[in-house]
Amino acid sequence: MRVDIRIPENAEINQLQLTQAVDYFRKLELLFADKLTGLAAFPENTEAVELSLSMLSEPDMRAINMEYRGIDSATDVLSFPLWEEDGMFSPPENWNVLPLGDIVVCPEVVFSAASEAKKSFIEEFTLVLCHGLLHLCAFDHDTEEKEKEMWDMQKAMVRAFLEEFPDVG
Repeated sequence: MRVDIRIPENAEINQLQLTQAVDYFRKLELLFADKLTGLAAFPENTEAVELSLSMLSEPDMRAINMEYRGIDSATDVLSFPLWEEDGMFSPPENWNVLPLGDIVVCPEVVFSAASEAKKSFIEEFTLVLCHGLLHLCAFDHDTEEKEKEMWDMQKAMVRAFLEEFPDVG
């Protein structure tokens, strides 16, 4: 399965960072493609999945978090899945390319969290993207059992990414 991460054309990335970002996201697509097959029940004819990634400022993330979750603070990541019904992943059966939904990230909050946890920005950024991807596949952390499963999965994904691509972290 192929994974395509769509980043809006107006994303504010300077030319030097653009080359590094393209390389990072290509590598992340490979990780996601490798891991997605075992994460969710995709229809047999699904050849590729797409997800949209947006990065917002802290004030914009705070506004969205308030609008959708009723929480008046910025957060690191929000996910908006397209195919979740009653906590289950329910994609249509006959699509070759399946859009999964949107992941919205606040780099400022990610940077703060990375600093607090004494991690690199890339490690924390990868963690929140893996977290977002899992939400797009209907994983949640609303109970202790589900939280442990989701946290273990996202940690394993980050570890696999950093082992596969040590030059990125």
